[in-house]
Amino acid sequence: MANTGCRVTEARNLRWSDIRSNKGETRIYLHGKNKEREITVGGRLTTHIEELRAYKQKNGSNWE
Repeated sequence: MANTGCRVTEARNLRWSDIRSNKGETRIYLHGKNKEREITVGGRLTTHIEELRAYKQKNGSNWE
């Protein structure tokens, strides 16, 4: 959470559909009350997100 700029509530409400990767760059789309924010993350955080996504795909779709 520290490397994303997400607020606590945004991180808690984050869904896999809010995270999109393209060409080694990961973007997180956050939805608030009246606005949307887009955060670009890279480096180690992108690697961790991809590892978590692979774990989710391997261990079932109910792991959210």
